[in-house]
Amino acid sequence: MSFFTGLIVALVRVKLYAIILGPAGFGVVSQLYNFYLLFTNIIHFGVPVSITSETSKINNVESRPIINSYFRYIVSRILLVTLFFSFVIILLSEPFSYFLVDSVEYSFFIKVIFISAPFTVAYFLIEAFLKGCQEITKIVKINVFTNVTSTLIFIPLIYLYNIWGVSIYLMIFGLLPVLVSIIVAKKFISTISKPSSYILARKEKMIIFKLGAVSLISSLMHQGVIIYLRKIIIGSYGLDENGIYQSVLSISLTYFGLLYVFLSNYTLPKLAECKNDINLVAELNINARFLILLIFPMISIFYTYKEFGVLLLYSPKFLNAGTLFFPQLIGDIFRVGAALLGLWMIPRHKIKQIIIIDIIFNSIFVILLVVFVNLLALPLFYVSIAYLLSFLSHFIMYFIYSKHSIKFKFEKKIKMTMVYSSLLLLLTFLLQNYNKDLAQFLLFAVLLIWFLMVVELHEIRNMKEVLKNYFKKLID
Repeated sequence: MSFFTGLIVALVRVKLYAIILGPAGFGVVSQLYNFYLLFTNIIHFGVPVSITSETSKINNVESRPIINSYFRYIVSRILLVTLFFSFVIILLSEPFSYFLVDSVEYSFFIKVIFISAPFTVAYFLIEAFLKGCQEITKIVKINVFTNVTSTLIFIPLIYLYNIWGVSIYLMIFGLLPVLVSIIVAKKFISTISKPSSYILARKEKMIIFKLGAVSLISSLMHQGVIIYLRKIIIGSYGLDENGIYQSVLSISLTYFGLLYVFLSNYTLPKLAECKNDINLVAELNINARFLILLIFPMISIFYTYKEFGVLLLYSPKFLNAGTLFFPQLIGDIFRVGAALLGLWMIPRHKIKQIIIIDIIFNSIFVILLVVFVNLLALPLFYVSIAYLLSFLSHFIMYFIYSKHSIKFKFEKKIKMTMVYSSLLLLLTFLLQNYNKDLAQFLLFAVLLIWFLMVVELHEIRNMKEVLKNYFKKLID
């Protein structure tokens, strides 16, 4: 439910951005909000990921005093730092605005959205403890209420106040989750915030911050690359082309973000519970198959109907984005694969390895961008090619290390699923380029054949049972 409401909200948001703000305004808002996300990810030092990983291992009644100590220790320190640096950015909003979009006109935008930064960070921490303690239903309720309520507020704000209305909406969007969590998870927060007689050892504190540092460095590097990407697009192609590419990137980030919610809410705690490599490899294969069955048909449908998709999500001004989608969407497949294969390394404390892989990946991305855009002055299409090649390298590095470290390999069934799914994408691409009308006519027949080839009857029954139990849990 959280997945679908998040998806619908994202679609409504980008549609209104496109219609009312146009490509240039859409690009500006994306750049400024990306800076906000970069800040909130830096300031909590990546601690939420490590909290989820560590509390998943000790989630029992006997360990409650340890969890309480973690909560009070982490929240008290990170929120003070967040308040201080939020104030600094608000005070220096004009130079930050000029650096990001070459204009001080949007300093007010920065001031407004950064009011909510401490609240956003507070919710990240609360959500991390909810995930670690397997309170997923509460997270779903918080996210659904936040998404629905903020969207109802967003629509009149953007119509009445344009880009300044967006800043007010983003501030509210940052404030709501922590306020709603106080109501929905009041008992849980009250329980884990109680004083504890347990005193955290230095080693326990260091583990949280070491693992957090990995998440922070990875996020910082890639968010920084995305900001740099937008700056060189603005410098080389202009604000409108930045908006065009941002429309494509926004779709990538939206559904990757929604899939990463699944990975962080479900997969990470499961991987943290695996006590040996055999169980770990089995769990990775289960998740890999689920993601393949989800991603490939999504990409086939969107690519076949990409013109309709662009018109539905944006406006006719964004139709030029259609040519960028195929390499971008293929890159997203490798991005999700890399995220999955890198996830097991967090609870296993593979800090140095994650940092090295991410440094190489981001370096490859930057080098490709410089070569394609600055040196060769190639068209915007090659920015998506750089995206594809860099995430392919990211996936390969994680796969090689996983194979070496935990003897990871894809099961035979998954390999066959990959083959059939790759053929599905190839056929989708060839049909779309040969005859668009024929591709649209044949797509669902092709998807049906693919489905019958890769999905077994017992898996359908299992999926139905999982969904039934999931919705029953939500109702209860």
